[in-house]
Amino acid sequence: MDNLVDDNAYTYYHTVWQNGDVAPGTHYLDVTANDKFEGIVKVYVTRRYDADNDHVKAFAIAGANDGSEFEKVADVELPNAVKAGKAEAEFTIAEGKSYSKLRFTVTSTTLERGYWHMAEFQLRPMTLNADCKNATYPEAFAAITKALEEANKAVGSVSVEDIAALQNAYDEYKKAINPETGIDAIGVERLRNNAVYDLQGRRVQNIGKGVYIVDGKKIVR
Repeated sequence: MDNLVDDNAYTYYHTVWQNGDVAPGTHYLDVTANDKFEGIVKVYVTRRYDADNDHVKAFAIAGANDGSEFEKVADVELPNAVKAGKAEAEFTIAEGKSYSKLRFTVTSTTLERGYWHMAEFQLRPMTLNADCKNATYPEAFAAITKALEEANKAVGSVSVEDIAALQNAYDEYKKAINPETGIDAIGVERLRNNAVYDLQGRRVQNIGKGVYIVDGKKIVR
């Protein structure tokens, strides 16, 4: 199962097929949550790179809690994707329901056989707890989440624009959470006030003579 979470389309998980074909809906994948699955959940499946047959096209999803029977949650169809491509879909767990385990039974493949393979499989909860501030202000939360994702991608080659975008998103997030005073800084202010970059957007540790970017401004030393 490690091959399903290694971010590599060349490695994969394949169900047992040595005993010949089996009926669709025979083999399934169980996923256990650290907490509970609830609300809207998005599922991502990456196609295997080096095969055309038996890619997953549809799941029947069921949920259970410790010691309980599985009960139907949803049927999900995955859009077709090229080799090594990612297919995604979402399903909703009924209001008031939550499960510690979800079972994904494959009901359809590209060749409509009972065994199947996947290169990657990921689940992402899309519903936030209603008591969480991030759920109360989804636009501000989405903005800072996107900015942080872009910042992580830019590690080692961050630009002034990247820093400004992250700072703006963080400022808006603070205003949304508490319009009057904001919330305590979570490290972005320290990044903004202390980090020094050269004109190529690379962070500088040892400052000599030259032109640098500090707090979004050009400084000559």
